[in-house]
Amino acid sequence: MRDACDVIDPHSIDVLVVDDHRVFGDAMSIAVNAQGDMRCRGAATSAEEALEWCRERCPQVVLLDIGLPGMDGITAIGALRSLCPRVRTILVTADVSGQTVVEAVEAGADGFLPKSHPFGEVLDAVRRVDQDLIAERLSLRRALDRIGDGDGVADIEPPALTDREHEILLLLADGMPVKQVARRLGMTVNTCRGHVASLLRKLDAHSQLAAVITAARLGMLPNLRADGHANASPPRPPPPY
Repeated sequence: MRDACDVIDPHSIDVLVVDDHRVFGDAMSIAVNAQGDMRCRGAATSAEEALEWCRERCPQVVLLDIGLPGMDGITAIGALRSLCPRVRTILVTADVSGQTVVEAVEAGADGFLPKSHPFGEVLDAVRRVDQDLIAERLSLRRALDRIGDGDGVADIEPPALTDREHEILLLLADGMPVKQVARRLGMTVNTCRGHVASLLRKLDAHSQLAAVITAARLGMLPNLRADGHANASPPRPPPPY
């Protein structure tokens, strides 16, 4: 068994599609192979078949359905990671309930998108999975609402964040990509990514999506407006870094 999965090569991203609906899986595979910067390793129709693929060679990104025959997609995340510790998993599913999002992220999913999303947006998520929070805003809102309804973590001291890290966390919780966060707060993208990396370390999170879910569980996102957006400070000139 070998782990061929390294940091994603932006020039050739190996993708494995896992979906028991052959028409959807084949169409997604064709879409992947039509891109100049990625290739489809295969189209599996079950988690067990996907694991067989991964025993031969680790993909870099797995596009994974939840409602699979046999092992379900959420359970499969851990099995995939045991074979390919660095693999990124993006769930592409019709089940977009808040509880499902939370369970998926806690199982190790790096992204969560509804099947109704255009293929182009799913492919863009494959490219950005190491750089941005990958979740459709409504699905993320449902997950945060679910946690806000009492499904949080009790008696755990949240980590101390700097004011800047807290501002960035609120904007990530609003589904904002890092480049937009950087513009909003008047800083360079590299500086913003440095703050995001610090956030992930402090929250012991494997992805920006996981960081937001963990922060919500720790009661660190109390300032959500009634319309579902997070309050954040207005733009200000960049501080001297």
